[in-house]
Amino acid sequence: MGDRQMAELPVRFEQWKVMVELQLDFFTRLGKYKLDVAKSDLLAAVASGQQAVARIKAQVAQQLAAALRRMTRFEHQNRSRAERIGQLARDASLVRNGDDLSVSSMGRMWAAYRVFERLSPLEVVLELMEIDVHRQARQAVAYVNKRDPSRPCLDVPELVENIHMLTGWIKQQGYLPVRGNHAYRHLVTVFGKLADVAVDAIRQITEAIQQMEDRTYQTWKPVVLAALPDNVDVQKIIQAGLK
Repeated sequence: MGDRQMAELPVRFEQWKVMVELQLDFFTRLGKYKLDVAKSDLLAAVASGQQAVARIKAQVAQQLAAALRRMTRFEHQNRSRAERIGQLARDASLVRNGDDLSVSSMGRMWAAYRVFERLSPLEVVLELMEIDVHRQARQAVAYVNKRDPSRPCLDVPELVENIHMLTGWIKQQGYLPVRGNHAYRHLVTVFGKLADVAVDAIRQITEAIQQMEDRTYQTWKPVVLAALPDNVDVQKIIQAGLK
């Protein structure tokens, strides 16, 4: 990761908050779009005498209409979620400071890392597992023991094969890499990959919204987005029309 990308890391992580805020608009639009499609299909089924299909479409339309009415609750929930994600994004960006971080700041950084790692697609983690650890990043002198400064750092064991594993090992040991070295670059690369998950998600959401405006969005396609909210009505909107 270059110096410019490191400097932009806070901005890139901030996209997680933007993504969460954009999700509200996306799911509201998706619900209305699917409701319009269900109503159109209902009229077509009635006109062609397909009573069984008409009953199914009527049920889908009722569920979507009810879910959309309750979306105001999700709006408050989503706003709070966006604020939490925004704070976590700032905490994750602390990784740029390397060994200059205090112990308390390091704790906040790792707490944020756990959240973003869990919310990221498996493909992102697998990509990180493909990047080998540089030999210089295995040396004890590459690190500072922030948790227990009285104890010297250890060399990175050979069983730590890639930079995803290295990140977990650094966290477990309570170390931080010396700012600017290979270990530091590995760690910032890992965090940068997690930051860019939101950038990709925003692009997908924006494209889907444009397709809905163009009336070309295909409702049968599953919604595959990172960090989907745990909300019953959102799930109903996502699942509507998939069966």
